Amino acid sequence: LVGKDRGKNFALLDADPLKPLYNRVTKGAYRPGSIFKMVQALAALQGETISPQTRISCNRSIIGCHGAHSYDDLRGAIQHSCNPYFREVMKRMVESGTKKSRFEDAHLGLDIWRERVVGFGFGTDLQTDLEGVRTGLVPGSDYYDHIYGFQQWAFSTIYSISIGEGELLITPLHMANLASIIANRGWYIPPHSVRQIGTDGPLEKFTKPVNVGVDQQYFDVVVEAMQAVVEVDGGTARRARIEGIEVCGKTGTVQNDPLPDHSVFMAFAPKDDPQIAIAVYVESAGFGGTWAAPVASLMMELYLTDSISNKLKEKTIIEAVILDN
Repeated sequence: LVGKDRGKNFALLDADPLKPLYNRVTKGAYRPGSIFKMVQALAALQGETISPQTRISCNRSIIGCHGAHSYDDLRGAIQHSCNPYFREVMKRMVESGTKKSRFEDAHLGLDIWRERVVGFGFGTDLQTDLEGVRTGLVPGSDYYDHIYGFQQWAFSTIYSISIGEGELLITPLHMANLASIIANRGWYIPPHSVRQIGTDGPLEKFTKPVNVGVDQQYFDVVVEAMQAVVEVDGGTARRARIEGIEVCGKTGTVQNDPLPDHSVFMAFAPKDDPQIAIAVYVESAGFGGTWAAPVASLMMELYLTDSISNKLKEKTIIEAVILDN
């Protein structure tokens, strides 16, 4: 996009069906998939709906799952990305039995749930200085009333959002910010592109932490589980391992019918002295652990060490071919 051919080159890029000029980081609204299970876990822990020791059967007759597990506690459910576990967790938050009618109960419970989720910055522009950030969508009772009618829906109608599917939409910027929240154990600085203005330093709002409303103690089990996702055999992100660096991450494989699933991964590193938080979203690429996780690991390692140790992994990513869908 420089020199005398920039006009011609811009026209080619603008016409490319892969839309390389479209800023997906701030404008691409996607389903988050299983990385959203971290939010469900933290919201439920703060609300004392579950504890780290809560075990739930992996009932695959209700919702599909994968891997060899059957009765996980919270750490195991995150490590194995257990769909039935987090479906039940959200059900307990939304249909708590506060109202006699399950429809009234879901109406009230969903709005309480939504308030907790918005506290993480979802459904907002994150107060960033980046232009045109989409807020995404965190559906509440008004949204479903509009679709189904007042008191015509319950948790059984909307449970796909419990695992980051359905109507829930966030941007990759929100995903990376979630990794930052977990790395910081409960707070974030609004994402910004300007480090300093003159000699005055950053704008005041970019120096004040935003607390997400979850006590620091509840992050311990989530961080340990995210480390297991990467470092323990049986975790879904073994390809994100970096020799000598403790990486904490979570994969997502997001439905994209009729095309292949999206590959998703968010992470931070090192575990106890976080220096980088990252989100990778590879469109129509399949499992999160297959593509997004190794891409993230290469970027984190290069940022932290200024080098790449696994040249084979780097070569595999560089030479990857986008299939014609």
